[in-house]
Amino acid sequence: MSRLKLTILTMLGAGLLPMVAKAQPITHLYFGLAGSESTFEQSAVQASYSYLGGVEAFDLTSSNDEDGGWHLTYGYQFRKHWAVEAQIFDGGKYKMVGSHQVADQYLGYYTLGVLDAGGNVVEGDAVDVFASYDGYSVSTVHQQGLSVLGVGILPVTRWLYLKAKLGFGLVSSTSEVKIIDQFPDVLLLGSYEFDPVTGDPVIADVLFPGGESKRSGTATDTSIPLIYGLEASLRWQRDWDISLFWQVFSEVDGGFFGDSADLETMGVQVTFHY
Repeated sequence: MSRLKLTILTMLGAGLLPMVAKAQPITHLYFGLAGSESTFEQSAVQASYSYLGGVEAFDLTSSNDEDGGWHLTYGYQFRKHWAVEAQIFDGGKYKMVGSHQVADQYLGYYTLGVLDAGGNVVEGDAVDVFASYDGYSVSTVHQQGLSVLGVGILPVTRWLYLKAKLGFGLVSSTSEVKIIDQFPDVLLLGSYEFDPVTGDPVIADVLFPGGESKRSGTATDTSIPLIYGLEASLRWQRDWDISLFWQVFSEVDGGFFGDSADLETMGVQVTFHY
């Protein structure tokens, strides 16, 4: 017996080559678990909104456009070259940070007190009181969802397969926004008031105390992106394979602030066939 034949038989006996003598039936189910690294590149955002009679403005840029994720796959191969898959996936969390400004927040309407010629306190002019201040904001969007894919399969050898995938998903984009501002002290001099004890008109200063102001909120948006991808699978045992994959979710919603962008995923999957 030649050395080559002896080596092959030895490797087969040790389970180091695929066991193709007992191949998996063409029509079968399979289940896969994958770990992935995803990229979601969001464009810079400048936005403004009405806020308490004034205007708040956001200027955000991406600070984290890569994150780890996972997906579970349940599939059915019904022909030698065709299969269908359903997936549950977590595409990771992506963060944008930047400045936050509030201009002309309305604090109230006040009448000033003045003294007449006899030294008595009388009403003067009425004024509106406003405040402007700066801070920063953080926006995080978490991408999760479901997908259904058609799979085309090209056997290269008995243990190596190339796959092309095409389908649609339902992606939930959950946003969390945190805003932290430094509200300034605002002092209104000479407000016209009445003494709570005597009821007489007096001139008093009004202080709007400053300090750190925190706000947060969440929102969830959904999108139905086109999904496409490629996969290379190595069938290292009769019932098991390991694969490298690349998958793109086209135009996924960017959350409360972000524009829609592609969610691109690459990773490794282990699949059990039965």
